[in-house]
Amino acid sequence: MPTQLLNFKDQSLTEFPVSIRENSQITNLNLDNNKISSIPEWVSELTNLKVLYLNSNQIDNIEALTILSNLEVLHLNQNRLHSIPDNIGTLTNLKSLFVNDNYITSLPDTICNLSQLRKLTAAQNGITDIPSGIGQLKQLGVLNLFDNKITTIPESIGELSSLDYLQLGKNKISQLPESIGNLHSITSFEIFSNKLKDLPPQLSQLKELKNFNIGDNNITRIENIPANVRRLSIYANPVDHIDPSIINNFKESQKDPYDYLFIDSEQAAALKLEKDQFGLQLKITNLNAQKIFWQDEKDMPPELIKKWELKRIIKDF
Repeated sequence: MPTQLLNFKDQSLTEFPVSIRENSQITNLNLDNNKISSIPEWVSELTNLKVLYLNSNQIDNIEALTILSNLEVLHLNQNRLHSIPDNIGTLTNLKSLFVNDNYITSLPDTICNLSQLRKLTAAQNGITDIPSGIGQLKQLGVLNLFDNKITTIPESIGELSSLDYLQLGKNKISQLPESIGNLHSITSFEIFSNKLKDLPPQLSQLKELKNFNIGDNNITRIENIPANVRRLSIYANPVDHIDPSIINNFKESQKDPYDYLFIDSEQAAALKLEKDQFGLQLKITNLNAQKIFWQDEKDMPPELIKKWELKRIIKDF
């Protein structure tokens, strides 16, 4: 069946247009950026719907959507959701779920029944726990839980054999589980602005990891970093030791302008690291003076630039 698209984006709508009901063959529906507060019961008649955009509305309940068994992509960013219904698990064809910037405090265990799920992004909510059965999502490639209230990572996370990108920045996590070493497909891992004190030996088993941001934690020893990591951010940690092999890795990578070790000026002084040892592979920000070199700005999360009120400077340190 060919794609049938209806676009009602940016029309100040307060409810689903009734005309949608007359298009039962619709597969893609865009209702982004309106003022819709509820989902009509007749949405269950849209049995062919595969892609639904409801970003930037005022929706607080999505129970009516769980009957849409053919739904594959669901966008619900910037709404008024306080929860995801338990029967979300009935959407067995769902591949992408976006619920960023809501008021969600927990993810139901039934979300782990979405066996086809590739992307789950629930950033900027109030989520306190990752479901213990998260490892059941064998197809999951992207997991973004940035800016929540998560304190622990379940051991089952190591069962996410397809996971490529893991974003857990700005939470309250104090420890990485040993099973983290089983994420053999992961290439990017961000866990800045948490409460980590150390890095487990199992971390060194992540042979595909390229980008690793552990800035703004409580880590004193930088070790167990996989040799294949090419972009490592450690700023705003009370570091008193860094494995010499890590330093050597970045000294040897001077031909690739995208590789870097990103530190702060206090770490540079404590560890006796200078730019002439690395070339462009060493990035330094001065947190005390609230300064960041303009070329380095793109490699630091904007949330941290805002947090530390860093000002862009033209001349490097």
